[in-house]
Amino acid sequence: MIPHAGEAAALATAFCWTFTSLAFESAGRRVGSLAVNFLRLVPAFFLLLFFCWAWRGKPFPWD
Repeated sequence: MIPHAGEAAALATAFCWTFTSLAFESAGRRVGSLAVNFLRLVPAFFLLLFFCWAWRGKPFPWD
């Protein structure tokens, strides 16, 4: 097992959270928070479809 892998993952996670927080704040000031949130939903929807399809074989969880 890699020593200190948990600490490295925690630092990487903190860096990503900080970067995205600053990026969304900057984008929100430029175009508005509503537009940023709508634009964020489009890739999130397709990522959710992909992961549902990869794990369950169906793009939508209609069981």
